[in-house]
Amino acid sequence: MIKLLLLIWVFSFSAVASDTNEITEADFRSVIKNFQTTFAPEVKQKHKAELLVYGQWASDSVNAYAERDMDAWIITIYGGMARHKKLTIDGFKLILCHELGHHLGGSPKKGTNRWSSAEGQSDYFATSKCLRRWWKNELWVIKNAPDYLKDQCTQSFVTKQEQILCQRIGLAGKSVAEMFQEIHQEPIPQFHTPDLIQVSQTYTLHSSAQCRLDTFLQGAICPVSEEIDFTYSDEMTGSCHLSAGDLRGIRPSCWYVPKN
Repeated sequence: MIKLLLLIWVFSFSAVASDTNEITEADFRSVIKNFQTTFAPEVKQKHKAELLVYGQWASDSVNAYAERDMDAWIITIYGGMARHKKLTIDGFKLILCHELGHHLGGSPKKGTNRWSSAEGQSDYFATSKCLRRWWKNELWVIKNAPDYLKDQCTQSFVTKQEQILCQRIGLAGKSVAEMFQEIHQEPIPQFHTPDLIQVSQTYTLHSSAQCRLDTFLQGAICPVSEEIDFTYSDEMTGSCHLSAGDLRGIRPSCWYVPKN
């Protein structure tokens, strides 16, 4: 078994997008079941692998990880993460999407094994591909999106439904980033205060809470179709990219350096 441990001390019809931080065991198990039902067929069809998702509700560990065992693609997530006071149900869904991103996120990859996408790339996959695929046929009312997020989503998308989906994804990212911030005692991340660090080479491990929020936001506002998969052969396919002339939705320089 090739095992990747990702310690994260560190991610209906006409419904209100979830902004509660009280995830019950029933919520936990329902979300995991829906996630597996949604994505297991894709993994089977495109990759000839079985997606297995294990939820350990009783554990207080604030942790999730992805691993592979032959043709089994495994995600394990613990109740301690789901119960964190900063994590909403939508944020919990983003965490599952992040772990799926290690399997499906494409390049850049982590340097520690042959198959896992980098942490930042898994974040970018979560908001630009996974949550869009999961939620695209749902409708919601968004009550608490900040004006900056609304403006960013309006600039990227034409239809109201696309804009609201973008806002919902952005709020899920905010929940996850705030969880990381509290755990690491970092400055509070905000949509309008991007991380100004510019790395000299792509950083493949977990970055700051602000940098992760920046990545979540850029994934949410990238208008490239969620149906165009990322690949391991190049870093442009499926993404917004400077070399393609894109100025919005690009992976932030606080962790990512484009290949020439």
